[in-house]
Amino acid sequence: MSNYFFYAFFKNLYNHLQSTPNYVYILPFTGYPMFLHKGMASPYYAMDMFFGACSLFVAGMSSISFQGSFMVLCKHCCGLVQVLCLLLERSTSTLVPKPQRVEYLRYCIVQHQRTLEFIDEVNQLFRHICLSQFLHSLAIYGFVLFEMNFGLESNKITFIRMLMYLCAATTGDCMHYVNGQFLANELEKVPLACYNCEWYHETDAFKKTLRMIIMRSNKKFCFQISWFTVMSLATLMGIFKASGSYFVLLRDIDET
Repeated sequence: MSNYFFYAFFKNLYNHLQSTPNYVYILPFTGYPMFLHKGMASPYYAMDMFFGACSLFVAGMSSISFQGSFMVLCKHCCGLVQVLCLLLERSTSTLVPKPQRVEYLRYCIVQHQRTLEFIDEVNQLFRHICLSQFLHSLAIYGFVLFEMNFGLESNKITFIRMLMYLCAATTGDCMHYVNGQFLANELEKVPLACYNCEWYHETDAFKKTLRMIIMRSNKKFCFQISWFTVMSLATLMGIFKASGSYFVLLRDIDET
């Protein structure tokens, strides 16, 4: 959005100072009745210009809303897991009466199950939606790098535009894969939290219940991208490596 706005703004400002009629769009404001000189009836050209401006802002706001919703839900899931780990670590503290510690752990099991169910609901909500972004990222980075390489030699404005697009796309992908990796790391801390409490001074019933929590926590979890892969840093690095390969292939084809 900044790319389109500031480019048009400074170009129109330059043309205004130079008294040249070569004006361009300033989204969402025109600043100049260009449709009067385009050979089209004014309502049609104005509608096309309006919908073009709206599509840019709707696409940007939709992306921000989608990425922001996922990040908020993922951070909430991480917070729930951190609370669970804290409850498990304090299960043998003086704040919990010794005769009630087994019952305390049973409520921790209930909390653990509810947390996993909530995480699974978030996973089911985004797993198929994220597939389009995954495929888009897998295919587009190589073309963007190729355009950057081409623009660096011929057109610096194209290079700057592609660089801004690359930064925006990388930021959106990192919000998914990095937060997905954070949640996976937090879930791996649940067995460690069980081991960090002073379980060796407790009863056999307490140890058995704690062992059940550890066994339930050994299953590795990651946010899924449909049936293809998972949201993790390894997947993000794989996308970057594949994009680099596509870029080299396109450059070799262009040189030949």
